[in-house]
Amino acid sequence: MDALPKGRPGKAPRFITGTLASIDYGKSEMELSMSGGKSSFHLKPESRMFTNIAVGSEVTLEVNDTGEVIDIHKDKN
Repeated sequence: MDALPKGRPGKAPRFITGTLASIDYGKSEMELSMSGGKSSFHLKPESRMFTNIAVGSEVTLEVNDTGEVIDIHKDKN
């Protein structure tokens, strides 16, 4: 999957690290707890591949220029 759609200029994805606080597939939202507080991020409908990552895990989100989570990586502790 391309992080940037073809024909549409955009910024490179950003990476945000924190603790997975919650994930709600019904609302397509994910909440991450970081040192500055909690932040919510929108999930693309095809993002149900994240079900193998438990709440409380340390993760790094890859977020596109529209604020949608395009990938998530469980950090190795």
